[in-house]
Amino acid sequence: MASLPRRYRLIRHLLGLLPEDPWCKSCNAPFQGVGAPLVRLLMNKRPSNYTQRLCNHCERRAREHPGGVEIELSMLFADIRGSTPLAEGMSPSDYSALMDFTVLGDAVNTAARLAAEAGAGEILVSEKAWLDAGLGAEGHVRRMLALKGKGEPTAVYSLRLAAGDSHPPGAP
Repeated sequence: MASLPRRYRLIRHLLGLLPEDPWCKSCNAPFQGVGAPLVRLLMNKRPSNYTQRLCNHCERRAREHPGGVEIELSMLFADIRGSTPLAEGMSPSDYSALMDFTVLGDAVNTAARLAAEAGAGEILVSEKAWLDAGLGAEGHVRRMLALKGKGEPTAVYSLRLAAGDSHPPGAP
């Protein structure tokens, strides 16, 4: 945050003092409550038409100045019990706000495919994630899987949980 201009940091801090949620996750402009009409009038900030998490100014700035960083990651794909029936009864934006996270990209797709491919009591870990975690290959089952949507087979390690185990063998 120190690299942001001082003026922006000050405005963000002052807007953060206004007592209403929800607000813009970037600049803290309130979307409801006593501060919202004031911010709309003085700063012309209101919720973005594209996302509930940003105001119109921050959303436009993000589109004009795409940034960020690409990182390698390990991901656990887990189903939230009861989320399918819950999602069926809600709009996509309401469900997204409830879950409050968004993940996209090849790593997410690969994790989902590995979760679908895994058998009962089995954890499939991509070879890259396995090696990046510093786990040795000796004594562990390595397989090649043809995953839907992937052009090349994916190397994975398979871990199986025995009944009563609290963590996979070989895991720290």
